Amino acid sequence: MSTVFPFRPGEVDSILDYLKKKNMRDFTWFFLGCNTALRVSDLLNLKIGDVVVRKGDKWRIRPQIHLKEKKTEKRRTIYLSNPSVEYRVCLFLMSTRC
Repeated sequence: MSTVFPFRPGEVDSILDYLKKKNMRDFTWFFLGCNTALRVSDLLNLKIGDVVVRKGDKWRIRPQIHLKEKKTEKRRTIYLSNPSVEYRVCLFLMSTRC
């Protein structure tokens, strides 16, 4: 039985490099998807408020995301304890006018 990989080695880095230059929003969502293993349908249903909390002019990354998976309809908690995910989300938020 052979193993199937969604991307060949190096492809994720190439995609991230391309998206970083072209579209920070898409880069952030792709990066988040790679680091959380969320399905595209679940990523597309996320709202900014699912990932961050805004208090006045300050943003705080939520420690976890609570969602109902679209495919299975199961409730799931995704922990965002990875500092690189927090950093990328913060960069995206600083580049937008949310």
